[in-house]
Amino acid sequence: MYSLGSNTQLFAGYRITSHVGDGIATFGLLYFFIQFIFSFFVFKLLNTLVYYTKSGYIYSLYGLINLFTFLGMFRNANGCIQDISFCIRGYAQAVFTFILTLYITNLILNRKKQI
Repeated sequence: MYSLGSNTQLFAGYRITSHVGDGIATFGLLYFFIQFIFSFFVFKLLNTLVYYTKSGYIYSLYGLINLFTFLGMFRNANGCIQDISFCIRGYAQAVFTFILTLYITNLILNRKKQI
């Protein structure tokens, strides 16, 4: 957008922008509603990784392993694309990988018990 507005080369400098600035420039104030919808679904998916019991909260092993990834999702530079990719593919892929890892680990441990 800067390149078109200033009639300069693309990648002429090291200018950085935020997803809020790009979103408002692209969608106007509707951007906040769009971001709210994406954030709602992201937090609903992340909420499935915490189990509530009478004695307190239990965080899933998958949630603890990917804690740094989840904290990195909410940086200023990611924008809506990170949220969309997490909702569409990232969550399902990570859960499938974790279940497959647990299954293979259980097979290996059960085989060692039989020997």
